[in-house]
Amino acid sequence: MSVKERIKEFIKSKKMTISDFEKQINVANGYVNSISKGIGTEKIEIILEKYPNLNIEWLITGTGEMLKPDRKNETDSHTTIELLLNILKEKDGKIEELNRKVGELQVIASKSRANTITVNSLPAKKTLSVLSKSQLVTRVLDNLQT
Repeated sequence: MSVKERIKEFIKSKKMTISDFEKQINVANGYVNSISKGIGTEKIEIILEKYPNLNIEWLITGTGEMLKPDRKNETDSHTTIELLLNILKEKDGKIEELNRKVGELQVIASKSRANTITVNSLPAKKTLSVLSKSQLVTRVLDNLQT
């Protein structure tokens, strides 16, 4: 079950509409249905602020019960929430880093295309050592990983 499906299940259990839920967490109409793989940390924090009895571990991973059992485990729950929020923040950072690397690769690829045009326009008498696109991508990825 996805995060979106768990949110819908929670909304149904509260006997409210998706639209009412979206208003409660201050998002646009249609937000819940637009969720594809997950939701950001800030949205999770808002949801937990509005619905403190919602079990964050269940919401994010599907593990455990939908609602927190009782207040005696509040300290453990708070620790778990902090841990899961930190994991989400780390993942957000990794996504930003990967997006940055994709941008760098796109710049390199566009420069590579420009160089290919220049190389192809040189007189045939000159011999050049030119990397194939796959060799270039492999070298770029190797450099990014180090």
